[in-house]
Amino acid sequence: MLRISTIILMIAAMLAPALNVQAGVADNAQPLRKRFYFGNSTAAILEMLETDPVRRETNVTDSQKKKVALLKPELVAAMEKAARDNPENVSAERDEKRGEAFTAAAKATQKKLDEILSPSQLDRLWEIMIQDGAFQPLGCPELYVMLVKVLKLTDEQTKRLDAISSDAETAKAKAIEAESKNANKPTQPQTRKEMLALIRRVHPIYKLAREKSLKVLTPKQREMFAKMTGKAVDHLTMLEEMVDTEMPKREP
Repeated sequence: MLRISTIILMIAAMLAPALNVQAGVADNAQPLRKRFYFGNSTAAILEMLETDPVRRETNVTDSQKKKVALLKPELVAAMEKAARDNPENVSAERDEKRGEAFTAAAKATQKKLDEILSPSQLDRLWEIMIQDGAFQPLGCPELYVMLVKVLKLTDEQTKRLDAISSDAETAKAKAIEAESKNANKPTQPQTRKEMLALIRRVHPIYKLAREKSLKVLTPKQREMFAKMTGKAVDHLTMLEEMVDTEMPKREP
């Protein structure tokens, strides 16, 4: 089952929390799935593949869903072992080893996922993640780094995109605080109604930021970005359906 925390992360990254993409092969002729990988947030990607909206978009079968579900416990166990073997703030060497172990576990899981899904399914998954998460240096920093590399953004462009993202994050924080005060409840939504209210308040902020960000790109860069993202997805509807699936309506 998709955790509420995962849905919140997906709102923050608009379906891309969580990607934490790491650089891979430098050959620009290779598809993104061959040049980058999902990184230390692979667990969130696996959870998303268990949801109906993402499964429909990527045409994941019931058989594939069962195989994907087996990957997460293995990944979590490997991550937990790495954390136990290399506690935080003990030494720089331990921190480095822990990071290397996390990376190895994520890459191993990604390799298994590559064997379960077809190339076209993986390509579509990447398209969905990039569509609304690529222009968020604060929300999805590594994915943003990938975008800078692939589109060859200039320093001036990255400065403008940084400013747009910063404004969006500030607006998001204020929106979440306002929603919490209005409901007189904790910041993290507790019910389906609260989650939907938060999604509908935050989504326009990221939509506007994305529109502004696209204007920063040159016509050629926008064309490249369109090829990277494929058919547009209605992320608001997708998020709402995820909430309806995972948090069935109980209140009047």
